[in-house]
Amino acid sequence: MTAIDAHAPTIRLRERYRDVVSDRWPVIVAPQPDELLSSWLHRLAYANGVAARSFPRVLGLNPQMRSASLDLRLPIDVASQLRIHAGVSPPQLSAMTLSRTLPKQLLLPLRNSERRDGPTWLQFCSRCLADDAHPYFRRRWRLATRISCDRHGARLRDRCPSCRSRISVFDQTELVPQHY
Repeated sequence: MTAIDAHAPTIRLRERYRDVVSDRWPVIVAPQPDELLSSWLHRLAYANGVAARSFPRVLGLNPQMRSASLDLRLPIDVASQLRIHAGVSPPQLSAMTLSRTLPKQLLLPLRNSERRDGPTWLQFCSRCLADDAHPYFRRRWRLATRISCDRHGARLRDRCPSCRSRISVFDQTELVPQHY
């Protein structure tokens, strides 16, 4: 055996993050009026330093799970986690999802088409997002029957005005706000 060098780096074992924090996530984000569940999940992930594409794993979901589909059907175990870790009540969660009684024809399709001229799953009012202190996507923007903003009278957009790409916040691998 050799003597231990006093200047050699030492390795310390640290506690796991989940072992030293409470049941609540470090940053709690309050849902906004008429906010879409997928929008709130992205804001919650961003606030806690997790990229949108990685957040399904935090919730115990398949990494390929698209948060947009959670708008339609929120699994009970995920709802339970969100109540415990994010401090949201069942009525708050229910208010962010889309009604199951809503006919599918009224919703924009959840397509993952690469066609630039095909429909996308979400529209937005750029003026509403610019006015928001914490930009978020509204539930009413998921409806195919909406073509303009009731607040600004502006036409709703469904893709980036500069590159014409569809909105794909759930594909963000970097830590950026969802409205970029």
